[in-house]
Amino acid sequence: MYSRRAIALGGAAFLAGCYNVTQTESGRIVRVNTVTGTVDEVVDGRLVRAQTPAEIERERANRSPDEVALATRRDWEAITLPIDGGTSVRLSTKFDTTMMYILTVGKDWRTQPGRSFASINLSMSDADGFEVGSQRILLSEMVSLVGADQASFALEHRGRLPINADQYAQLANYTITWAGFGA
Repeated sequence: MYSRRAIALGGAAFLAGCYNVTQTESGRIVRVNTVTGTVDEVVDGRLVRAQTPAEIERERANRSPDEVALATRRDWEAITLPIDGGTSVRLSTKFDTTMMYILTVGKDWRTQPGRSFASINLSMSDADGFEVGSQRILLSEMVSLVGADQASFALEHRGRLPINADQYAQLANYTITWAGFGA
């Protein structure tokens, strides 16, 4: 006969072995329960249950016209940062269960010395100037965009900002701040 302690230890060992943690092609870190198939995504250091493809499709089929409008790509006005004689930053967003974004910086800052720990901060705000969400992006997390001459000409980061549809609909402005770029 097995003791309660042996049964509890066996159950704990089973649970510990039923998760796989991986990084997706888009850079997201997910935990997959190999028994139930549920997927959790790491968002700001927390595990958030990710929707299954069937749940996402069902949700898309039931969208209102307002929700369809939120899912349309929005290209924000480019801004110029006073770094390295002026650097253009472009932002595109859309909403699909959370805000997705593509942030493009017009220079490859990583090629310059002293920037290994540099970061930029994306902050989204409403019409009254209140911050709705923000994201710190390390330069080391950005990918280089390469031209036909094989030279890097810009940096890009694709990510998600965990805000809901109502918050996304209220977005009016974005700002970029930076740290670690030296003098």
